Amino acid sequence: YVMNQPNLNDQLDSARSKFKLYYVFAGLAVLLASLIIVAALMVTNGTKLEILPQEAKQSAQIQVSRGFGLYISGSVYSLTASPEVSVMAEGYEVKQEVIPQSSIGKIHEITLRELPGQLLIETIPADANTAWRINGQMEAVSEKLEKALYAGTYKIEIDNPFYQLQEETVSIARQKETKLSVNLSPVMGHLSIKSEPAQASLLINGKEM
Repeated sequence: YVMNQPNLNDQLDSARSKFKLYYVFAGLAVLLASLIIVAALMVTNGTKLEILPQEAKQSAQIQVSRGFGLYISGSVYSLTASPEVSVMAEGYEVKQEVIPQSSIGKIHEITLRELPGQLLIETIPADANTAWRINGQMEAVSEKLEKALYAGTYKIEIDNPFYQLQEETVSIARQKETKLSVNLSPVMGHLSIKSEPAQASLLINGKEM
């Protein structure tokens, strides 16, 4: 028995047409559902986000990280009571922030913090007994100080029992490394000797005093 070739081709063409219609209707259904979701979001009160400082605002990238919502043209539209957004900008730390219910439909400010700089201070000579304080707060007892600090001016105290106390003021810039070498001056001691008889000779390191 030989199947009629034209009939087979007709059946294949018919099956292809059905699949095409299926994909077209499926695509339209997805598009329609997306439009309904977007429309539902748009009728909600959009919350305008104000990113600070101004420098961060210029390069800020924002997305809804938790909750059902969208970020469009500077505002968050959400069906979630308190959506969470993720904000990132060049030179600043990424910030995750929940928008409270009290801010929905209003202006909500988000302040980003600059990335820290790096401070490295060494002493000459190096001594493991050196205590380091930053703005009066003890940081470490070690040969050197390595610390990530946010941009600003800091007072550094270098305290060693065998050397004079040193104070340095350093300025830290965002994402910059600040290196410093500090020369330590030995502590000058005072020696008092009382002898009997009073006119006795005194030698220190073989030298008469």
